[in-house]
Amino acid sequence: MASGVYAKVDVASASTWETLVPVAGSGKTKVCTVNVCNRTSGNITVRLALASTTTVADADHIEYGVTLPANGVLERTGIVVDETNGVQIWSSAVGISAVAYGIDGNA
Repeated sequence: MASGVYAKVDVASASTWETLVPVAGSGKTKVCTVNVCNRTSGNITVRLALASTTTVADADHIEYGVTLPANGVLERTGIVVDETNGVQIWSSAVGISAVAYGIDGNA
């Protein structure tokens, strides 16, 4: 099994979904941890979702409207990514960094 960092994202656009971890591929899974860091001196609202693309439905959210305080961190562990869902991230402002790391496995 491979392990390590899947992705590092500097959220460059406010109020736009970005892919943090793409879908795992046919018959594959990934188990990951996501850390989201607010690098600014103000509060920023973030969302995380399990969806195959940046077109996110209400039912896809695993975190919604979480306020990260200045220099705050959100950590979400044990996220399973399969062939139908990746991890998407959204923020209300720029200044957010997100890192996903974990291990690959077979479904």
